Amino acid sequence: MLTYGAIGFLETYIQADSRVLEFGSGGSTIWLASRAGQLISIEDNESWSNRIPRLGNVDLRVIPCTGDWYHDGVESLYSTAAVNDGRFDVIVIDGKARVDCAREALGLVNPGGLIVLDDLHDTLIEPAISILKSSGLRTFEFWGLRPGSGEFGGTAIFIND
Repeated sequence: MLTYGAIGFLETYIQADSRVLEFGSGGSTIWLASRAGQLISIEDNESWSNRIPRLGNVDLRVIPCTGDWYHDGVESLYSTAAVNDGRFDVIVIDGKARVDCAREALGLVNPGGLIVLDDLHDTLIEPAISILKSSGLRTFEFWGLRPGSGEFGGTAIFIND
């Protein structure tokens, strides 16, 4: 789950007609679906996806990632699973292949849209942060606790001005 600060920011941004793309399903899927008009959620773990309630405005896709937390596998379609679905108002990167998902998100986010990257405290996602920052997106970082876990972490929101 994202940090409380990022959640507060997103509560003011996501509207009932927002299109959202999420890499990595979970508690955030339910939270996002309750606010957005349409949510496409890309998940690599089928057994985990079975724990997510089926909601009318959610297109939950199980796409195996043959890579790792940072990069997609050579023939994996995880990071490119939504390239034919148009553009999105919000893209949340909180699953596998974060570096490749960040690169793909740049071509999928609407003007004025947001890209959300979670787990800034993980230094191995620095290439994903660099990709998004070097593209000229305005950046806000939210550091603090996460709901339900009591864990400290960081979430960045990049705005496509």
